Amino acid sequence: MKRGHILIISTYLIILGLLIANFKIHNTSISNIIPLIIFPVLLLFLFPRRYILDKLQVNILLVIIVLSFLFSISFVFWVSEPNFNFSTFKNTLLIFYFYILFLSFLGIFLKSYTPSQIVLSSIKRFIYFLLQINSIFILIQLLLFKIFNYEVVFPWYGPSSIWPIFRPSGLFSEPSHFAEFFLLYLIMFDIEFGLKDLIVILGLAISTSLLGFFSIFLYIALFLVRGRKRSKIKLSFLISLLIIILIGTFFNQYFFTRLSLLYSDNSFKLRFLKFFYVGRFLDFRRLLIGFGFGNSGLAMEYYHGPYEFLFNQLPSYFSGIGNNVLMAGLLTSIILELFIVFIFTKVKGKFWGTFLYFVFLVIRLIADINFTMLYFWLVLYILVIEYYTNSIPKGRE
Repeated sequence: MKRGHILIISTYLIILGLLIANFKIHNTSISNIIPLIIFPVLLLFLFPRRYILDKLQVNILLVIIVLSFLFSISFVFWVSEPNFNFSTFKNTLLIFYFYILFLSFLGIFLKSYTPSQIVLSSIKRFIYFLLQINSIFILIQLLLFKIFNYEVVFPWYGPSSIWPIFRPSGLFSEPSHFAEFFLLYLIMFDIEFGLKDLIVILGLAISTSLLGFFSIFLYIALFLVRGRKRSKIKLSFLISLLIIILIGTFFNQYFFTRLSLLYSDNSFKLRFLKFFYVGRFLDFRRLLIGFGFGNSGLAMEYYHGPYEFLFNQLPSYFSGIGNNVLMAGLLTSIILELFIVFIFTKVKGKFWGTFLYFVFLVIRLIADINFTMLYFWLVLYILVIEYYTNSIPKGRE
C-alpha cells in the first residue's frame, strides 16, 4: 500500500468526520471533529515519501475504515435514543479515535525508526519498578493501619478502597488497578521468576483484590510452565509463594468474606453478571449497534429484571466487554476482538498468542476495561513496539 492509498484513506476519514459534523446535533460544529482530521493528516506527512505499509499497518487502517463506516451508519440510530447524551458521546468518541489513530501512527513511526531492545526492556523495567514501589507502599500502609490504626488515604482513592473496610491500594486508586498492571506485566513480557517477585505477590495478597488473586494464580501457572529452574528450586520457590500469600491474607480477612459471598457480592454482579442480565432484555438491533460511545447506561431503560435496583445505582458500570458491546455494538466488538487476536498471534505466535489473548479477554470480563481506556490500548501499544523491535528486516513484507 503506497502513499497514494494513504491519501485516499485519510481523505475518507476526513469526509466521515465532516459527515458527522453536518448532522449538527446539539450545535455540533467543525471544531468538534478537528481531532478526527488532524491524525489522518499527520499520517500523510510524517513518514518517507516512498513508504510502503506492512501487513500489520494495513490491518490497523482497515479496522479504522470499517469501524468509521459502521459508526457513521449507527450514529443515526444512536441519536434517536431517548436521553442520548451527545456531549459524553462526542468526548468518548474522540478519545477512542485518538487511541486507535495513535496506534496506526505508532506502527508507521516504528517501521521507519526500528526500536532497539532497550526500548522494550526499559518499558518492562519501568512497569516492574512501579509494581515494586507500590507493593512496598501497600506494606507500609498495612503496618500503619494495624499498629497505629492510621489509614493512609489519598484523594484519588475509590470507595472500594475505603469501604466496608480499609484496603491498602498504594499509589493506585483501588486494588484492582494495581492487579491490572501486574497482569499487564505478566502477559506482555517474558518474565524472569525470582525472589524479587515475592514483594509484589505480597502486595497483591494484602490488597485482597479478586483480580489480584487471579493474577497470582496466573503467575504461579506461568512459573510452573515456563520457569527455567530445576525441580527442587521450583518447589522451594512455590512454597515461598504460598507462604507469602498466606501472610497477606492473614492480615486482611476481608478477602475470605468476599470470596465466600462471591455470587452475592455487588461488585461482582455489576462487573461480570450485569451485562448478561441486561443483554437478554435488548432487541437484536440494539445489541448489534449499541447505544453510542459513553451511553451504555441507556440499556438500563429497557431492563426490568433481577437486581434492577442495584444495576440502576451505577447504570453505566459493566465489564469491559459488556461496555464495548453496549457502547458500539456487537458487530464492532467482534471486529475489534478479531483484530486483537491478530496482533497477539502475530507478535507472540499462534499458540502462546491465543493463550495470552484469552487471558486478556478474561481480565476484561472481570474488570471494567473497555476500549476507551488507556490500559486497553497500552496492551496493544506494547505489542506493536515488540513487533517492530523483533521484526524482520524492512522490505521483506
